[in-house]
Amino acid sequence: MDLEQQTRFSYFSKFVSPQHRGIEIGPLTRPTFPPETGYHVDSLDHADTNSLSQKYAQDPNIDVSQIQPTDWVWTGGPYTSIPDIPKDFDFLVSCHSIEHSEDLVQFLRDCSDLLKQDGLVFLTVPDKRLEFDFYRPTTTLGDALMGHYFATALDFKARVDELEFAAALGSEIAWTEVRGVGAAIAGKRPTPIRDDTSLFELLGEIDKWADESGYRDGHRWVFEPISLWRILEGLRQLGLTDLVVSDYQQGANCEFMMTLTKNADAAGRVSFDLDQYRETLVPPSFSRRGLLSAFEARRARVLAEAVLRKLVRVPRAILRRVKSVLTR
Repeated sequence: MDLEQQTRFSYFSKFVSPQHRGIEIGPLTRPTFPPETGYHVDSLDHADTNSLSQKYAQDPNIDVSQIQPTDWVWTGGPYTSIPDIPKDFDFLVSCHSIEHSEDLVQFLRDCSDLLKQDGLVFLTVPDKRLEFDFYRPTTTLGDALMGHYFATALDFKARVDELEFAAALGSEIAWTEVRGVGAAIAGKRPTPIRDDTSLFELLGEIDKWADESGYRDGHRWVFEPISLWRILEGLRQLGLTDLVVSDYQQGANCEFMMTLTKNADAAGRVSFDLDQYRETLVPPSFSRRGLLSAFEARRARVLAEAVLRKLVRVPRAILRRVKSVLTR
């Protein structure tokens, strides 16, 4: 397992044991609960094992021999429409799937419908503060509702936002918390990927989008931990989901992890303090002391730069004075 897999397994395995049965959406070659861990986790994907092997045969980043066997093939519609699929799993795993879903509300319903009454959903989600969605507007409850009732309109907006706001920090489209802190101290920020490309060049064929069909693979939804929590709370109050956040932890690299519980009571829910919003690029898991140290280092850098600029100006001022005396 790589670092991300190890971090996910270490966190999520606290809530379930090998005696529990789970299902993972699209694990491909990186399952959260590999078979060697002793957990029984089915695989749900958009194609069977042979089709996936053929699809990725020429992809240098995918070892097709490591593709997890597909237990349940999903070809569209609710997950419960898959013939004979159980509806009493103890837990469901979704790593980097929720941000790609066409309808966030339906995705949550589908996950819940495969679980027993107190089942768990394990989410691994990219944190927009640590990847190329950095400048994109964060998904709101209103966006989630628009995506549910007017999915085409939401997808259209998301496609424009992806092209307009995509950014990179140096050469990285995703980065670690430590890298983000270092950039913040150095006064560096992500830069737009499109550079000088005009919006007309990017969106020149926008009038043809409405006629396109088929699934578009992109980030329709953009989250920070607190924003996803607020959306779930809002959807719960509206009666559109029975899933609530029962635990949360920052993950490896650009990820955060959340545990959602089906039909949790008040004691089993997590509440976020709205003051937990922090300056962009500063990792949410940093302690208050760590934050203060980071910004003290930043202030020292700015002060040093100001002193250096003064030192450069002084000799130039003296030279100008001497020159003016000699030319009288």
